[in-house]
Amino acid sequence: MRIIMNKFSAIFFISAVAFLFSSCASSISIPGEKNRVVENLAAEYYNIADAYLDQKNYKKAMEYYDLAMTDESIYNQAFYKKGYAAALAKDWAVAENIYRELLSQDSKNTNFATALAYIVAQSGNLQEASIMYENLVKENPYDEALAKDNLLIYISLKEVDSAILAMENFKLNFPNSKEITTLEKELETIIPKDENSQEATTDKA
Repeated sequence: MRIIMNKFSAIFFISAVAFLFSSCASSISIPGEKNRVVENLAAEYYNIADAYLDQKNYKKAMEYYDLAMTDESIYNQAFYKKGYAAALAKDWAVAENIYRELLSQDSKNTNFATALAYIVAQSGNLQEASIMYENLVKENPYDEALAKDNLLIYISLKEVDSAILAMENFKLNFPNSKEITTLEKELETIIPKDENSQEATTDKA
C-alpha cells in the first residue's frame, strides 16, 4: 500500500508540476517578449506604410508610419517617412512641422532645409520661403535647382530688382542651362512695359 501511495504521490507531483508550468506559460511574462512583439508589429506597420507610399496612397502611408513610431528603434525613419509622405500628399501643415523638427535636430542638413523651404513656399508663406532660399543659395551658390527656385520666389513676390539680379547670377553661374529662356520669360511678366522697351532698345544698340 505504501509503495502504491508513493507511486501515486510521485505521479501526482509530476502531473502537478507539468500543469503548473503549462498554465503559467500563458500568464507569466517572458522577459523581453513584449518588446519583441512591439518591434515585430511596428516593423510590419512600417512595411505596410512603405507599400502604401509606393502606391501613392500617401494618407494611408502616414497612418501606418504613425503606428510604426511606437517602436523607438525605427521611430526616426518612420517620422522622416511620414514627413515625406505628408509633403507628397500636399498636407503642408504636417509636413512643415515634421521638417522643422528634423532640421532642429540636424541644422546642417541641406536636404531638410531645401525641403522645408519648398514646403513653406507651397503653404503660401512666400516671404519666409524667400529668406530660406536666399540663405540656401548663399551656402550653395552652384546648385541650379536652388537658384531657379529662389528666382521664381522673387518673381512670385514681384520683387523686380532682386529677380533681375538673381537672373543675372543664374546666367553667369549656369550659362548652358536649358532653363534660361523660360526663366527670362517669367521675369518679363513682372517688369513694367516701359522697362522692357528700354531693355529692348539697349539690346539693339
